[in-house]
Amino acid sequence: MGRSLHRKAVLIILFIAVFGHGRGQDRWDAYVARYEAGLGSVILNMHVQDEDRSSFPYLLVTGVDCKECTGDGFPLRREYKRLYRLSDEVNRHVLQTLTMAQPELRSTEQGSTTDIERNRAILVGNFTHLCQRLDYIYLADTTGIRSSLKEVYGKFGRGYAYHIQFQRDPEWDAYKNFLYPNESVRIFMMNNRAITRMRDAGDVLSRPRFVEHLIYFDTIEDRELFIRYIGRMKYDIKEERDMRRDNLRYQVRLARFGTVSLEEMNDQTTYLSTKARDFNGTYDGWDTKLIGTKQQFRLLHNSIAEPTNTAK
Repeated sequence: MGRSLHRKAVLIILFIAVFGHGRGQDRWDAYVARYEAGLGSVILNMHVQDEDRSSFPYLLVTGVDCKECTGDGFPLRREYKRLYRLSDEVNRHVLQTLTMAQPELRSTEQGSTTDIERNRAILVGNFTHLCQRLDYIYLADTTGIRSSLKEVYGKFGRGYAYHIQFQRDPEWDAYKNFLYPNESVRIFMMNNRAITRMRDAGDVLSRPRFVEHLIYFDTIEDRELFIRYIGRMKYDIKEERDMRRDNLRYQVRLARFGTVSLEEMNDQTTYLSTKARDFNGTYDGWDTKLIGTKQQFRLLHNSIAEPTNTAK
């Protein structure tokens, strides 16, 4: 493709949007960031870490050079529909080819489509950059894929220069270290999603209120050291609780009074997640009451954590 799949990006968040939700536990998100050579957008499934990655050791990166682009290297709006249609054909033919190569995985009356598809290939995301739009697909096998894709592009992608690249990636390095957003991006995504939900619920964000943060620790000693440190800052200790967990058992709930804005929450969550890590803790999100309603907004479950359950 003329560039490294894993070239490290200097990520500067410019725009975040929730792309949509797939089947089961899939959660598709999108972000735009600045890379070494210009802007790029990523759409990815944030929850594929629950799959058995060892069953998909091959990475297929495939896509086309866009015909009509903006000055930032993104396709024009009118071209996106053609690109999505082409991507659907590519993924359909990849699954079809693998089915022919592995007849034991063909559909049965009892098997669900989702289970059958995931036994063959997983589309984890796509990357748009410098007038290229590329799908990232993990495969159980590569047999027949290249020739099948050449036929697809010849039939459905006429006029497009296409790219087909395979590599062994049993550790899913491309997903974890290239597509998956770094911590600063995840913090922005978490807070942008939260504040958008609050605004959509009619909250007046300029009204000050208490915002509470949850942090967990492996040991009570780490928690006490953290509390001693954070007590010198502008946070009140609201609660300490011992949870019924094998790890991250010791919880502390902090509170701070102020307004809720994207800039303010980015500053606070970045600071608290960094300090929690300094004391062997894990930051687990924040919650607050909506102004003017009886509802309480809540965003927990360690939304800025790294991908988990990684096959080694």
